[in-house]
Amino acid sequence: MPRHRDRGGQKEHSAKLKSLDILGNMQTQLLGEKRVNEVSQPGVIPVEGGSFRVLLRWRGTVLSHIWPVIILSAVIAAIICQVFRANNVAKYLKPLHDYISNHTTFMAFLLTFYLNTTYGVFQKGLNTSRSIQGSIGRISLLLAHTGVDAEVNANCQVVLHALSGCVWAIFGTLDTSLAHKAEVRVRSKLLAAGVEHTYESSGPEECLGWKAATLLLHAASRQGHSLVKNENVAFHVNFDRELVRLRSSLGTLTDLSADGGGLHVAYSHLMTITTISLMILAPISFFSDMGTFAIVAAPITIFLIVGILDLGRQFQHPFSGYIRIDSSKLLGEIDAKLMG
Repeated sequence: MPRHRDRGGQKEHSAKLKSLDILGNMQTQLLGEKRVNEVSQPGVIPVEGGSFRVLLRWRGTVLSHIWPVIILSAVIAAIICQVFRANNVAKYLKPLHDYISNHTTFMAFLLTFYLNTTYGVFQKGLNTSRSIQGSIGRISLLLAHTGVDAEVNANCQVVLHALSGCVWAIFGTLDTSLAHKAEVRVRSKLLAAGVEHTYESSGPEECLGWKAATLLLHAASRQGHSLVKNENVAFHVNFDRELVRLRSSLGTLTDLSADGGGLHVAYSHLMTITTISLMILAPISFFSDMGTFAIVAAPITIFLIVGILDLGRQFQHPFSGYIRIDSSKLLGEIDAKLMG
């Protein structure tokens, strides 16, 4: 009788491993992904080349994003200069110079506070991403130090797949460019964890976000604790601690994205109004001192101010836009740590 049970358990174990192998092949075919061999810290999308090459760069720069505003400011400046020149009103515009100076000082104060705050949001997103990567690495080491062979133990494989899936479920909502890939990945992880039946008829929104992530975290916790005897208190305490840290970090990133880093829309609204007023008033002030050269001076000033404003808005949302954390690289490195 015991032999019969052992054979049945071995067959079930082999079947589960086979299904995981099929799952891995399915992911490779669907996603066309390559195994990441080297693990490094996640970061921003890098820029290669020297200073001159960076200066000539167009894609991924502030200029490539705000050039319509610069052209619009030049057109406004040209119209204002043409109208004022035809009516000879330059001598009446001298008092505006001091007002524009005060206006620009006020704008600089707003932008300094905004850029400093949003850069802190970006750094928080980057540091939290590294914290997630660290928690995943420590959990992987914990499992390795227990003597469990992850390649042959199906329950250990479930833990690794569930951890990877919960991270994909959250990042799929943060970075919309990864939504389809994340949905495929999360569905496969739910299948590996044995809970895919819950999502058989669900849409993409059900596989991305906290509902799927929580389900996968619970599966990882349940299977992880079943791997080690209860007498090994150190493992269970450390395992739970790292799972809590992982969930906390994922929650931090979700909140960071949801509330825009804690900056109210009223602040952005005020800066937008101030910028628009400057686009109209700056050419008037410059015309009184420089004449038609205001057509060149005004767009340069607007470029600097709007550029800083746009830079802050990019920092405020660290997982979207042209200045962002490389989520794809981060997730690839996490999978390499877990499955490599």
